[in-house]
Amino acid sequence: MSDALNIIEKQVAADMEIRAHRLCLLAYEAQRFGNSVDRRALDEEFKDFLHLYIEDYQAEVAKKIREQ
Repeated sequence: MSDALNIIEKQVAADMEIRAHRLCLLAYEAQRFGNSVDRRALDEEFKDFLHLYIEDYQAEVAKKIREQ
């Protein structure tokens, strides 16, 4: 069971790292674009990714608290 949890924790950490990287790229692209339509779309995508990232982080924290 412990090995399974380690695998899950590693996968969640990897997923969150990928999302964090994507957030950085989106933020960079949103700043770079001068076109307000493109910028607004990227801002919305950034907000969506940020929301998912925060939800995953909160779920991980809640899981760790329950385990203790």
